[in-house]
Amino acid sequence: MLGSAHLQRVYEAAEDCVAAGRYTNAAKLLASLLVQDPEPDHERIAAVLDALIEMSAEPSALINRAAMLLDPAMGETDPERALALLQDAADQTDDPEHPEHTLSGLAHGMIGDCYIRGAGVSADPDAGFGHYLLAAEYGNAKAAFNVGLAYDQGMLGQAVDRDAAKRFYRIAADGGEASAMTRLAVLYMTDQDPPDEVTIVDLLEAAVERGDEDAAEILQNLQDDVLE
Repeated sequence: MLGSAHLQRVYEAAEDCVAAGRYTNAAKLLASLLVQDPEPDHERIAAVLDALIEMSAEPSALINRAAMLLDPAMGETDPERALALLQDAADQTDDPEHPEHTLSGLAHGMIGDCYIRGAGVSADPDAGFGHYLLAAEYGNAKAAFNVGLAYDQGMLGQAVDRDAAKRFYRIAADGGEASAMTRLAVLYMTDQDPPDEVTIVDLLEAAVERGDEDAAEILQNLQDDVLE
């Protein structure tokens, strides 16, 4: 845990970086404060982010400010402004090979959440799915899981498509999403021949290591069946 004196220096360094035009450094420092400070000064962070955004369309700053505007625990909410900031971040690049494509993917995933929840915009599952799909194409694991789940269960206006579900669960699982590992294992359990490069037990054990309780229960049931 960082001490209060060190945290104070980080706040000051972030403010100095904005003043000096070192926008990327400022955004990184502010992001670290939201994670490392046990009691972050949300008002101060918001003020620095707003100043940074006025001077630069730095995508991580846009995303962090949007996240704050969507979370009542971080101060006054403004879903409409949050959505606009996320769209600005998503528009930074449409090239998956661009260095900032990960942030564009994160922004599209958060926009998808806004459309699903009706935050800052009328609820629109189709639009939400479209943004999840874009985010998944950028490699965003959480969004890929949401796409897989939509195909798996026929949600968000999508027809059930097991092959598509497995494809997106695989992307999410490769990105570390434990729930995707579990659901992919469940789909494989009904297949005649799961892929050679992965076994059902491997997926479940990996999900258990990441704390997925459903995976632990399924794995235990499989073990009990073997012992009977």
